[in-house]
Amino acid sequence: MEARRRGGSKFSEIDVFSEVYVRPGDELAEFLHATMMEKRQFVLQEAVSQLPPETLLESVDPSEDVRFQILTETLDQTLGRRLGTYCRGMGNARLWEPRAPSSS
Repeated sequence: MEARRRGGSKFSEIDVFSEVYVRPGDELAEFLHATMMEKRQFVLQEAVSQLPPETLLESVDPSEDVRFQILTETLDQTLGRRLGTYCRGMGNARLWEPRAPSSS
């Protein structure tokens, strides 16, 4: 993502999602990417509407929080949020309890 940012990408999270997950025929990934792109456009237009009229859409630089929020909200809304325990450094993850060996 850092290389994408240095290359001028304003939404590197969405670009990386596209590169990694969107493949021909994968309708879910294509749908998720299209949804992210719609939200991206909305965020840019909303930001421009709050700036002077001569501000160009290309000059708007959204915050990292907004970029990441688009990605996570889209995935959560479509795939659902999975409950789990927060693990420091790993985000939300499931912690599996070790089971006693079966006596069968």
